[in-house]
Amino acid sequence: MENIQKLSLLLVVALTIGCRKDPFPGKVEIFLVRDVTHNSLVVRTGISGTEGGVGLQVKGICYSKDKIPVVEGDHFEGANLPGTVEEALTGISGLDPDTRYTIRAYFETNVGVVYSDTLMIRTKPVEYLTDPRDGHKYEIIAYGNHTWMVRNLDYVSPGSLVFENKDANSSLYGRLYPYNEAVSVCPPGWRLPSDEDWKALEKFIGVAQEELDKTAQRGSPFGGMMKEPGMRLWESSNALKADNHSGFSIVPSGWYSLQSKEFALPQLCAGFWTKAIDSKVSFTRLFYSNSDEISRFEVNVDNFKLSIRCIK
Repeated sequence: MENIQKLSLLLVVALTIGCRKDPFPGKVEIFLVRDVTHNSLVVRTGISGTEGGVGLQVKGICYSKDKIPVVEGDHFEGANLPGTVEEALTGISGLDPDTRYTIRAYFETNVGVVYSDTLMIRTKPVEYLTDPRDGHKYEIIAYGNHTWMVRNLDYVSPGSLVFENKDANSSLYGRLYPYNEAVSVCPPGWRLPSDEDWKALEKFIGVAQEELDKTAQRGSPFGGMMKEPGMRLWESSNALKADNHSGFSIVPSGWYSLQSKEFALPQLCAGFWTKAIDSKVSFTRLFYSNSDEISRFEVNVDNFKLSIRCIK
């Protein structure tokens, strides 16, 4: 009888343990998809209903053109929204224009990966310029009275460089040009924009008139509307400082100092030539990962190699 009682007690304990539920990992949702352009978008996501003991770790968006996306495939990591670990913002970039994608949010927890339902989105179409000199194609968008390249020029000229001298960076960042070549290196019918052209672009995107002639950092948050979102190429501080609302798609192409013979720090910055106001001074445009402003600086044209966005 005593053995039977012990066996019964063991069965009760085993059944109790077997019926115990693991900590519920929560429900993941896509709250908002915004700033959809020809090559990027921004997604706000969240997780709710987590029980005690569920640790929230990496989160983001996985995506695919032709199957149910999973985190082991193509994905972008997101960043926590300020003051919370349950909500995240994920910038997605480098997409193909006019293409349908299936996206799904994920949160990695200490009890497994939790996914949202899937959602289908389509990127916007875009027009192209083909450079007759080498066949390179560039996306182009009209802003006000001018049409701009929304990809950095990648034409090989004698004095141009690829960032960090890595060939793979050419297709991502284009090339960096000395000023004496920048003034004439655009494709036929296109030209290097002036400071006034850049100010017209900035005003069209939303920068206030009274800020246009200022130097140093100005134009928040419209600089963020010109940068590629997320952390595909930019350093992580860009995650909450960019949405590419304008489609201008600035990437961290850096610059090269002719004085120190060094490249700018990778993933952190981008610099663009404007046509010089005299023989030696250009009002460059600089963008940084940790800022949603647009820097307008006077520099000596003999000191740098910078990126180019051609205009028509």
